[in-house]
Amino acid sequence: MTGKVPGFTFTPAAAFRGARSYYHSTDLYEDIVSAATQNGLTFEGPIDLRMRAPVVNQPVFLFAKEPHDRADVSASCCFGSGDDAWNVAVVQTDAPIRQKKPYDEAPIWNVCRLQDKTLSLSSKTGCRPIEVVTAMGVYLHRCLLPPGDKQRWYLAQFRLKRPLSDLDDGALVVSMARVVGRSTTTSDIKSVNGHLGEAVFILK
Repeated sequence: MTGKVPGFTFTPAAAFRGARSYYHSTDLYEDIVSAATQNGLTFEGPIDLRMRAPVVNQPVFLFAKEPHDRADVSASCCFGSGDDAWNVAVVQTDAPIRQKKPYDEAPIWNVCRLQDKTLSLSSKTGCRPIEVVTAMGVYLHRCLLPPGDKQRWYLAQFRLKRPLSDLDDGALVVSMARVVGRSTTTSDIKSVNGHLGEAVFILK
């Protein structure tokens, strides 16, 4: 990054995906990348994205160099930008999210191949890489740890060595690495150049 960028806020054009009634982690990731880029930052690794509570109202992103200590943070992200580390706090306003957009994970699930506890892709999907890795994580859990009635596996945290790229489509491999009880898991993510990061899922 060249120069110094003060802290700033960003309001994404949030929408619900498909039948979901919460702001999806895929959109959260890509909107943070977009906000950083629009404000003169590079979005680099390491990346730590955490979902703390469902985002059901219009979110606002608060970017700062220092970690946030607010009590009303629904999600957070720490990422590298040149020699700096930036922190993003996602807080919800009172305004409802009114927009919806289609979302179909079938093109991803249809090319998933499960062997033991590892899921790979038989071909490229044509979807965004964050959509691919999230959908693969959900599919892996549905196969190995099927949720009960009215339950769903949610992505709670991403820890990535670098940002996802278009080269990851078709190359991603997701493996179940650890299961704590019946409601928390850690998955290992590999792609081009080997280990990419981990994902934590929780059952609710």
